[in-house]
Amino acid sequence: MNILITGAGLVGCYLARDLIERGHNVVLYELAPYRDYIKWVAGDVQVVAGDVREMPDLVETMKGNQIEVVVHTVALMGQKLDDQPYRGMNINIGGTINVVEAARLTGVERLVYTSTFGVYHWNLPPTEPVTEEYVLAGNVLYSGSKIAAERIVRAYGNRYGISTAVTRFANVYGAGHYAGGAGGGLGASAIHELVDIARKGGDVSVDPRRLTDLTEYVYIKDAVRGVALAAEQKGTNQTFNLGTGVLATPEDVAEAFKKAFPSVDVRVMDVPGTTQVTHRDQPLDLTHSRNELGYDPQFVDLADGIADFSEELAVVPVQAS
Repeated sequence: MNILITGAGLVGCYLARDLIERGHNVVLYELAPYRDYIKWVAGDVQVVAGDVREMPDLVETMKGNQIEVVVHTVALMGQKLDDQPYRGMNINIGGTINVVEAARLTGVERLVYTSTFGVYHWNLPPTEPVTEEYVLAGNVLYSGSKIAAERIVRAYGNRYGISTAVTRFANVYGAGHYAGGAGGGLGASAIHELVDIARKGGDVSVDPRRLTDLTEYVYIKDAVRGVALAAEQKGTNQTFNLGTGVLATPEDVAEAFKKAFPSVDVRVMDVPGTTQVTHRDQPLDLTHSRNELGYDPQFVDLADGIADFSEELAVVPVQAS
Protein backbone atom coordinates (compact mmCIF):
# COMPACT_ATOMS: atom_id res chain seq x y z
CA MET A 1 0.00 0.00 0.00
CA ASN A 2 0.97 3.64 -0.42
CA ILE A 3 1.10 5.08 3.11
CA LEU A 4 1.59 8.68 4.22
CA ILE A 5 2.93 9.32 7.72
CA THR A 6 2.58 12.84 9.08
CA GLY A 7 5.50 13.55 11.37
CA ALA A 8 9.08 12.31 11.18
CA GLY A 9 9.92 12.08 14.86
CA LEU A 10 10.43 8.96 16.96
CA VAL A 11 7.10 7.32 16.08
CA GLY A 12 6.98 8.47 12.45
CA CYS A 13 10.47 7.31 11.53
CA TYR A 14 10.35 3.95 13.30
CA LEU A 15 6.90 3.36 11.83
CA ALA A 16 8.26 4.14 8.36
CA ARG A 17 11.00 1.55 8.88
CA ASP A 18 8.52 -1.08 10.04
CA LEU A 19 6.09 -0.46 7.17
CA ILE A 20 8.86 -0.50 4.56
CA GLU A 21 10.08 -3.83 5.94
CA ARG A 22 6.49 -5.08 5.58
CA GLY A 23 6.54 -4.19 1.87
CA HIS A 24 4.67 -0.87 1.83
CA ASN A 25 5.55 2.35 0.00
CA VAL A 26 5.98 5.12 2.57
CA VAL A 27 6.04 8.92 2.38
CA LEU A 28 6.97 11.03 5.41
CA TYR A 29 5.41 14.50 5.74
CA GLU A 30 7.29 16.74 8.15
CA LEU A 31 7.49 20.49 8.77
CA ALA A 32 11.23 20.55 9.51
CA PRO A 33 12.76 17.21 8.51
CA TYR A 34 15.78 16.12 10.54
CA ARG A 35 17.18 14.32 7.51
CA ASP A 36 20.12 12.62 9.22
CA TYR A 37 17.81 11.12 11.84
CA ILE A 38 15.32 10.03 9.18
CA LYS A 39 18.08 8.31 7.23
CA TRP A 40 19.54 6.67 10.33
CA VAL A 41 16.19 5.15 11.27
CA ALA A 42 14.19 4.71 8.05
CA GLY A 43 16.79 4.74 5.31
CA ASP A 44 16.10 6.36 1.95
CA VAL A 45 12.40 6.97 2.52
CA GLN A 46 10.63 9.71 0.54
CA VAL A 47 10.27 12.91 2.59
CA VAL A 48 7.97 15.85 1.86
CA ALA A 49 8.64 19.06 3.77
CA GLY A 50 5.20 20.35 4.70
CA ASP A 51 2.97 21.76 7.43
CA VAL A 52 -0.21 20.02 8.58
CA ARG A 53 -1.72 23.48 8.95
CA GLU A 54 -1.61 23.83 5.13
CA MET A 55 -4.36 21.64 3.73
CA PRO A 56 -3.56 22.35 0.04
CA ASP A 57 -0.08 20.88 0.58
CA LEU A 58 -1.58 17.82 2.22
CA VAL A 59 -4.01 17.35 -0.67
CA GLU A 60 -1.21 17.70 -3.20
CA THR A 61 0.96 15.18 -1.34
CA MET A 62 -1.81 12.61 -0.95
CA LYS A 63 -3.01 12.97 -4.52
CA GLY A 64 0.45 13.05 -6.07
CA ASN A 65 1.53 9.88 -4.28
CA GLN A 66 -1.79 8.01 -4.66
CA ILE A 67 -1.98 7.58 -0.89
CA GLU A 68 -4.27 4.80 0.32
CA VAL A 69 -3.57 4.97 4.07
CA VAL A 70 -2.66 7.95 6.26
CA VAL A 71 -1.10 7.64 9.72
CA HIS A 72 -1.30 10.96 11.56
CA THR A 73 1.36 11.31 14.28
CA VAL A 74 2.03 15.08 14.33
CA ALA A 75 1.47 16.79 17.68
CA LEU A 76 3.00 19.43 19.90
CA MET A 77 3.26 18.34 23.53
CA GLY A 78 4.92 18.93 26.86
CA GLN A 79 6.40 22.30 27.66
CA LYS A 80 6.32 23.37 24.02
CA LEU A 81 2.54 23.06 24.02
CA ASP A 82 2.16 24.77 27.39
CA ASP A 83 4.34 27.67 26.27
CA GLN A 84 2.56 28.11 22.92
CA PRO A 85 -1.00 26.89 23.48
CA TYR A 86 -2.62 28.67 20.53
CA ARG A 87 0.00 27.42 18.07
CA GLY A 88 -0.07 23.98 19.66
CA MET A 89 -3.84 23.62 19.45
CA ASN A 90 -3.75 24.78 15.83
CA ILE A 91 -1.31 21.96 15.13
CA ASN A 92 -2.93 19.27 17.29
CA ILE A 93 -6.57 19.98 16.45
CA GLY A 94 -6.49 22.18 13.36
CA GLY A 95 -3.84 20.00 11.78
CA THR A 96 -5.98 16.92 12.38
CA ILE A 97 -8.94 18.59 10.69
CA ASN A 98 -6.75 19.34 7.68
CA VAL A 99 -5.42 15.79 7.51
CA VAL A 100 -8.84 14.13 7.64
CA GLU A 101 -10.35 16.61 5.18
CA ALA A 102 -7.46 16.08 2.75
CA ALA A 103 -7.94 12.34 3.16
CA ARG A 104 -11.65 12.71 2.36
CA LEU A 105 -11.00 14.85 -0.70
CA THR A 106 -8.39 12.49 -2.14
CA GLY A 107 -10.20 9.22 -1.50
CA VAL A 108 -7.88 7.81 1.17
CA GLU A 109 -9.17 4.41 2.27
CA ARG A 110 -7.92 4.30 5.86
CA LEU A 111 -6.82 6.81 8.48
CA VAL A 112 -4.94 5.91 11.68
CA TYR A 113 -4.50 8.46 14.46
CA THR A 114 -1.82 8.01 17.13
CA SER A 115 -3.02 9.09 20.56
CA THR A 116 -1.98 8.49 24.16
CA PHE A 117 -3.02 6.69 27.32
CA GLY A 118 -2.95 10.16 28.85
CA VAL A 119 -6.53 10.64 27.64
CA TYR A 120 -7.83 8.27 30.34
CA HIS A 121 -9.21 9.62 33.62
CA TRP A 122 -6.42 8.29 35.84
CA ASN A 123 -7.51 10.39 38.81
CA LEU A 124 -10.67 8.30 39.37
CA PRO A 125 -8.62 5.92 39.67
CA PRO A 126 -9.20 2.63 37.77
CA THR A 127 -9.46 -0.56 39.81
CA GLU A 128 -8.70 -3.01 36.99
CA PRO A 129 -6.65 -2.95 33.75
CA VAL A 130 -7.80 -0.07 31.59
CA THR A 131 -9.76 -0.96 28.44
CA GLU A 132 -10.39 1.32 25.49
CA GLU A 133 -13.88 2.05 26.90
CA TYR A 134 -12.58 3.58 30.12
CA VAL A 135 -13.74 7.13 30.87
CA LEU A 136 -11.67 9.96 29.37
CA ALA A 137 -10.52 13.14 31.13
CA GLY A 138 -8.71 15.70 28.97
CA ASN A 139 -8.00 18.12 31.82
CA VAL A 140 -4.64 19.30 30.46
CA LEU A 141 -3.86 20.82 27.06
CA TYR A 142 -2.21 17.79 25.51
CA SER A 143 -4.76 15.15 26.50
CA GLY A 144 -7.59 17.57 25.75
CA SER A 145 -6.29 18.13 22.23
CA LYS A 146 -5.82 14.39 21.75
CA ILE A 147 -9.40 13.63 22.77
CA ALA A 148 -10.68 16.33 20.41
CA ALA A 149 -8.60 14.95 17.55
CA GLU A 150 -9.77 11.39 18.26
CA ARG A 151 -13.39 12.56 18.05
CA ILE A 152 -12.75 14.41 14.80
CA VAL A 153 -11.20 11.33 13.21
CA ARG A 154 -14.07 9.15 14.37
CA ALA A 155 -16.72 11.64 13.21
CA TYR A 156 -15.19 11.90 9.74
CA GLY A 157 -15.00 8.15 9.52
CA ASN A 158 -18.65 7.75 10.46
CA ARG A 159 -19.91 10.50 8.18
CA TYR A 160 -17.84 9.85 5.06
CA GLY A 161 -17.18 6.14 5.22
CA ILE A 162 -13.46 6.36 5.85
CA SER A 163 -12.02 3.37 7.68
CA THR A 164 -10.37 4.70 10.84
CA ALA A 165 -8.41 3.57 13.87
CA VAL A 166 -7.05 5.28 16.98
CA THR A 167 -4.01 3.89 18.79
CA ARG A 168 -3.32 4.90 22.39
CA PHE A 169 0.30 4.49 23.44
CA ALA A 170 1.64 3.90 26.90
CA ASN A 171 4.81 5.88 27.71
CA VAL A 172 6.94 5.41 24.59
CA TYR A 173 10.73 5.30 24.85
CA GLY A 174 13.33 4.92 22.13
CA ALA A 175 16.03 6.66 20.11
CA GLY A 176 14.21 9.88 19.27
CA HIS A 177 15.00 13.57 18.98
CA TYR A 178 11.80 14.81 20.70
CA ALA A 179 11.34 17.81 18.42
CA GLY A 180 7.66 18.02 19.33
CA GLY A 181 8.37 18.25 23.05
CA ALA A 182 7.99 14.57 24.00
CA GLY A 183 11.18 14.51 26.04
CA GLY A 184 9.69 16.40 28.98
CA GLY A 185 8.26 15.02 32.21
CA LEU A 186 7.15 11.74 30.66
CA GLY A 187 10.59 10.15 31.13
CA ALA A 188 11.49 9.36 27.50
CA SER A 189 14.38 11.80 27.42
CA ALA A 190 15.59 10.68 30.85
CA ILE A 191 15.71 7.03 29.77
CA HIS A 192 17.49 8.04 26.57
CA GLU A 193 20.18 9.89 28.52
CA LEU A 194 20.66 6.97 30.92
CA VAL A 195 20.99 4.46 28.07
CA ASP A 196 23.60 6.67 26.43
CA ILE A 197 25.55 6.87 29.71
CA ALA A 198 25.30 3.13 30.42
CA ARG A 199 26.41 2.00 26.96
CA LYS A 200 29.56 4.10 27.40
CA GLY A 201 30.27 2.45 30.75
CA GLY A 202 29.25 5.35 32.97
CA ASP A 203 27.43 5.12 36.29
CA VAL A 204 23.65 5.36 36.04
CA SER A 205 21.81 7.56 38.52
CA VAL A 206 18.04 7.26 38.10
CA ASP A 207 16.44 10.56 39.07
CA PRO A 208 12.82 9.88 40.13
CA ARG A 209 12.01 13.55 39.59
CA ARG A 210 12.24 12.89 35.83
CA LEU A 211 10.08 9.77 35.91
CA THR A 212 6.50 8.99 36.88
CA ASP A 213 6.19 7.12 40.19
CA LEU A 214 4.11 4.37 38.60
CA THR A 215 3.53 4.05 34.88
CA GLU A 216 3.61 1.74 31.88
CA TYR A 217 6.40 1.98 29.32
CA VAL A 218 6.33 0.66 25.76
CA TYR A 219 9.39 0.37 23.55
CA ILE A 220 9.18 2.15 20.22
CA LYS A 221 9.45 -1.05 18.16
CA ASP A 222 6.41 -2.54 19.89
CA ALA A 223 4.47 0.72 19.63
CA VAL A 224 4.98 1.10 15.88
CA ARG A 225 4.30 -2.56 15.20
CA GLY A 226 0.88 -2.01 16.72
CA VAL A 227 0.31 1.03 14.51
CA ALA A 228 1.45 -0.90 11.42
CA LEU A 229 -1.04 -3.65 12.22
CA ALA A 230 -3.77 -1.03 12.64
CA ALA A 231 -2.84 0.52 9.28
CA GLU A 232 -3.15 -2.85 7.56
CA GLN A 233 -6.38 -3.80 9.33
CA LYS A 234 -9.67 -3.29 7.49
CA GLY A 235 -12.01 -2.68 10.42
CA THR A 236 -13.51 0.75 10.95
CA ASN A 237 -13.65 3.19 13.88
CA GLN A 238 -11.81 1.09 16.43
CA THR A 239 -9.48 2.15 19.25
CA PHE A 240 -6.48 0.12 20.38
CA ASN A 241 -4.32 0.26 23.50
CA LEU A 242 -0.63 -0.26 22.72
CA GLY A 243 1.57 -0.99 25.71
CA THR A 244 2.98 -3.97 27.59
CA GLY A 245 0.41 -4.49 30.34
CA VAL A 246 3.17 -4.04 32.94
CA LEU A 247 3.66 -1.15 35.39
CA ALA A 248 7.05 0.17 36.48
CA THR A 249 8.38 2.43 39.23
CA PRO A 250 11.69 4.34 39.14
CA GLU A 251 13.12 1.44 41.14
CA ASP A 252 11.95 -0.95 38.43
CA VAL A 253 13.66 1.22 35.83
CA ALA A 254 16.88 0.96 37.84
CA GLU A 255 16.55 -2.82 38.06
CA ALA A 256 16.04 -2.97 34.30
CA PHE A 257 19.28 -1.03 33.77
CA LYS A 258 21.11 -3.40 36.12
CA LYS A 259 19.89 -6.35 34.10
CA ALA A 260 20.67 -4.76 30.72
CA PHE A 261 24.10 -3.47 31.85
CA PRO A 262 25.37 -5.86 34.55
CA SER A 263 28.84 -4.26 34.68
CA VAL A 264 27.49 -0.73 35.28
CA ASP A 265 26.81 0.75 38.70
CA VAL A 266 23.13 1.72 38.93
CA ARG A 267 21.36 3.55 41.75
CA VAL A 268 18.17 5.50 42.41
CA MET A 269 18.83 9.02 43.64
CA ASP A 270 17.55 9.69 47.16
CA VAL A 271 15.02 12.43 46.48
CA PRO A 272 11.85 11.20 48.23
CA GLY A 273 8.50 12.71 47.35
CA THR A 274 9.70 14.33 44.14
CA THR A 275 8.39 11.99 41.45
CA GLN A 276 5.86 13.15 38.88
CA VAL A 277 2.44 13.48 40.54
CA THR A 278 0.53 11.69 37.79
CA HIS A 279 0.67 7.94 38.13
CA ARG A 280 -1.14 4.97 36.64
CA ASP A 281 -2.70 2.61 39.15
CA GLN A 282 -3.46 -0.03 36.55
CA PRO A 283 -1.84 -1.17 33.31
CA LEU A 284 -3.49 -1.00 29.93
CA ASP A 285 -5.75 -3.91 28.99
CA LEU A 286 -4.39 -5.24 25.69
CA THR A 287 -7.09 -7.83 25.07
CA HIS A 288 -8.76 -5.92 22.22
CA SER A 289 -5.45 -5.14 20.50
CA ARG A 290 -4.32 -8.76 20.77
CA ASN A 291 -7.60 -10.17 19.48
CA GLU A 292 -8.27 -7.70 16.67
CA LEU A 293 -4.75 -6.81 15.51
CA GLY A 294 -2.65 -9.72 16.65
CA TYR A 295 -0.61 -7.25 18.70
CA ASP A 296 2.06 -9.11 20.65
CA PRO A 297 4.67 -6.86 22.31
CA GLN A 298 8.17 -8.34 22.20
CA PHE A 299 9.79 -6.03 24.76
CA VAL A 300 7.52 -6.58 27.76
CA ASP A 301 10.61 -6.81 29.95
CA LEU A 302 11.88 -3.24 30.27
CA ALA A 303 15.45 -4.56 30.37
CA ASP A 304 15.03 -6.10 26.92
CA GLY A 305 13.83 -2.79 25.50
CA ILE A 306 16.69 -0.90 27.13
CA ALA A 307 19.24 -3.39 25.78
CA ASP A 308 17.83 -3.05 22.26
CA PHE A 309 17.74 0.73 22.69
CA SER A 310 21.48 0.62 23.37
CA GLU A 311 22.07 -1.34 20.18
CA GLU A 312 19.96 1.16 18.22
CA LEU A 313 22.09 4.06 19.43
CA ALA A 314 25.07 2.49 17.69
CA VAL A 315 23.37 3.16 14.34
CA VAL A 316 21.03 6.01 15.35
CA PRO A 317 23.51 8.35 17.10
CA VAL A 318 20.96 10.96 18.09
CA GLN A 319 21.43 12.84 21.35
CA ALA A 320 18.72 13.07 24.01
CA SER A 321 17.32 16.58 24.41
